[in-house]
Amino acid sequence: MLIGVPKETLAGETRVAVTPETVKKLKAQGHEIRIERGAGVAASAVDEAYVAVGAELTDAAGALGADMVLKVRTPQAAELALMKR
Repeated sequence: MLIGVPKETLAGETRVAVTPETVKKLKAQGHEIRIERGAGVAASAVDEAYVAVGAELTDAAGALGADMVLKVRTPQAAELALMKR
């Protein structure tokens, strides 16, 4: 399954839905992971850490267009417009 992880857009939110360790576990189960560039920076998880465990970096549309989207907060209206039903 293609799993997308976009940046959190709510002001003040510093968490990210998955850590590099979580990506490693999801990859081991056969999933493809797309992380929006910079999604983990506020949570001290740099892009290079995600790439090192097999994630693909993408833009917001790439992360939100996945089969499953993981977010900490509820998607905003603009994000919902980019997501699959």
